[in-house]
Amino acid sequence: MNDTETDTQAHDQVTNTPSETSLATSGPAHAADSGQKTAFTGDVARASLATSEAPFKTTEVTVPKTTEVPVPKTREAPVPQETPDTASVKNTEPACGNTATPGQVDAEPRPRHWVLLRGLSRDGRHWETFPEQLQRLFPQDRVTCLNLPGTGTHHQLSSPATIGAIVDWLRQHYASSLTQPIHLLSISMGGMITADWMHRFPGEVAAGVMINTSSRLNPIYERMYLGTLGLLCSTLLTSMKRRERTIVQRTSNHHPSRMDLTKRWSIYQQQQPVAKSTILKQMFAASRFTPPTLCQPLLLLASRQDRVVNPKCSESLAKFWHADLRIHKSAGHDIPLDDSEWILSQLQSWVVKRPVIASATGSAAQTQKF
Repeated sequence: MNDTETDTQAHDQVTNTPSETSLATSGPAHAADSGQKTAFTGDVARASLATSEAPFKTTEVTVPKTTEVPVPKTREAPVPQETPDTASVKNTEPACGNTATPGQVDAEPRPRHWVLLRGLSRDGRHWETFPEQLQRLFPQDRVTCLNLPGTGTHHQLSSPATIGAIVDWLRQHYASSLTQPIHLLSISMGGMITADWMHRFPGEVAAGVMINTSSRLNPIYERMYLGTLGLLCSTLLTSMKRRERTIVQRTSNHHPSRMDLTKRWSIYQQQQPVAKSTILKQMFAASRFTPPTLCQPLLLLASRQDRVVNPKCSESLAKFWHADLRIHKSAGHDIPLDDSEWILSQLQSWVVKRPVIASATGSAAQTQKF
């Protein structure tokens, strides 16, 4: 009987399982011998089986242990340092303080602080029921109405003659009651204040919403219709009641009771009258407003039937800022009065569309005072 030598090779199947810090290799290898199986781990295991006239004998082959291949740790991107003096950032390209690195998204939305700003000669009371409606829409958020210098509770003060000076006054006066980052929601001249605040102090403002605002991107006859401008100037020479009646008639298209609204607004002026000098200074400040560059999320709302400001002004700003623009078909200049539900609907869809991003400092729920 001739001796026959047979060589067999068993190739291991290697399965790699990656992890964040190491890469380990392991896998099963099978060798058949009289119905028994032997498992090997490693990259390749070679078994030599010798045959003879005597019964088969198995030879154990030692397989070297697998070693973990270290994976170099990735370097974390350096966290940008905050500018020590945000007030010095003027007329420059802003670096938003509330931006985050990719993938740094909050698991759950954190409460927002909505800060509402009115326009020419108006104060927080002229929002009527809108702040309460906004609070019901976002019950976890905080809603605050600010009064400009020279209006409302500050009617005895002299109004600054520039948008920037108004922003500086608001930041100083309300420093103890506002938390960063705030969400500014404004109408008309209030939108100009919002833009200046967002540009010069980007770390303090998370986002902005502007309703029927304007800028020097458009000619004066589009920023305020000449008929409205003439009426407003003429009311400075007449009684306060007539001025309030004119304002209601020009700013609202759909309010269910303009007469009651006029009476209520007249009472506001009797309680806290706005000086004519304040109105003139605010008009001058608004006329000089030039839109700055912005880096935060921005929503513009306008009305096609606005009889105070041409909606082309909002269209120009939307193109300039690359911002979202949504236009109401029939409301007047004061959309919160005519169709507050439409505004709330736009806000809700806009907030859902935008992910809640953690701050660049890494603390999403961190509250800062300024």
